[in-house]
Amino acid sequence: MKCIVIYSPFAKRGRINKLKSQIEVILKEKYKVVDFAQTECAGHAVALARDACGKYDLIIAVGGDGTFSQVVCGVAEQPNKPRLAFLPAGTVNDTARSMHIPLKFKSAIEVAVNGRPIYFDVLKTNSKYGVYVLSAGICTSCTYLTKQRNKQILGFIAYFLKGFSSFFKKYCIPLKITLDNGEVHDTNFSFVLFFNSRSVAGFPINLDAELDDGKIDVLLLKNYKTGPFKSLRNSFNVLRLFMFGYKSLSKSRQIVLTQTTRAMIENPQNVEFNLDGDFGGKDDIDLSVLKNELQIMVP
Repeated sequence: MKCIVIYSPFAKRGRINKLKSQIEVILKEKYKVVDFAQTECAGHAVALARDACGKYDLIIAVGGDGTFSQVVCGVAEQPNKPRLAFLPAGTVNDTARSMHIPLKFKSAIEVAVNGRPIYFDVLKTNSKYGVYVLSAGICTSCTYLTKQRNKQILGFIAYFLKGFSSFFKKYCIPLKITLDNGEVHDTNFSFVLFFNSRSVAGFPINLDAELDDGKIDVLLLKNYKTGPFKSLRNSFNVLRLFMFGYKSLSKSRQIVLTQTTRAMIENPQNVEFNLDGDFGGKDDIDLSVLKNELQIMVP
């Protein structure tokens, strides 16, 4: 049995190299071969994970949601895919929260060794892959515009400070969104969210989410009118989503809540999308769900 640990040098605020020996001791209880690979640049985890297919039985991603998402991008739709495990060491750790993986480092290592594997769905956007969220509009760019140094120093507060000012900006995004049932929404939006997660931005927005049903939840906040008060109201709807969950918005006529297995998103003004906390592109998007694509170790 072989496993490889793919880790970000920024994990645990830069202390990950000091923890490697502890990780190795625990992993060698089950795996004869334990290798380590440190990411050296953006996207490097994708190449490392793809190269691990067919060579290892388990890939352990150590870092934040971005690191885990890159590992998923490397193995999705590849032959001889290893199982995955996640040691959360990032700022928010939505993936761990959503899959009930312990946030305490040592407990998460025990899960990687002695947990049980479950299948989970993967999002495919054109030629990219994601784990849990595709979004655009209010606050969605703050995760990839926040500097790494600020995240290391301030943690989640760095995201809050970056995103706070966007609550007072006007968002009027023209999109044409076609869902799998033929439903079409061709209008302006303040915020769009496609998610397959119980947690987004550290908030439990849908504790009932099924991560292996082949469907993705959809929230569309339409922007019929502009103006300072309307824009502020749209921002408070997004705040309400994160504070009280997406079902708290179910009675609003301005908001669409549904599920889909596929969505075609026409983006004539090249609005930037966020995919799993990173820049997800600004072209038209063909979004689909790869049902039960990968396995991950959970408690």
